[in-house]
Amino acid sequence: YADEVPLSPLTLDIYPKGTTTYTLYEDDGISLDYEKGAYAKTKLQYSRTEIKGKKASVITIAAAQGRYKGQVMQRNYRLELPCITPKSAVCNGKKLKPVWDKKLNCWVVTTPTFSIEDEVKVTVFEK
Repeated sequence: YADEVPLSPLTLDIYPKGTTTYTLYEDDGISLDYEKGAYAKTKLQYSRTEIKGKKASVITIAAAQGRYKGQVMQRNYRLELPCITPKSAVCNGKKLKPVWDKKLNCWVVTTPTFSIEDEVKVTVFEK
């Protein structure tokens, strides 16, 4: 629902098993402009893999496709990791620090802010 929660950061709960792809659909939440093509779709892909012999979860957020009035053009992402114990994380080549969230009882990785026109790739290396 429109205005129910902030659009930045966008929180994603990550439960990787193999490779999974989703499409995030967004529109203004108010008008019928989506019927005229005023909406955006963003492909999200999660995969659990091995990189150089280390278990890793890779989360790829593609560039948003489409536009609508009031669209957030920059955002950061909050990745909640209830099934992963991270050792380290990297986002588009830059190190991130996983943080334990006591309230949620899980690890969280938060990215810097990016344009929605940029692909964001987060790799979480597991213990």
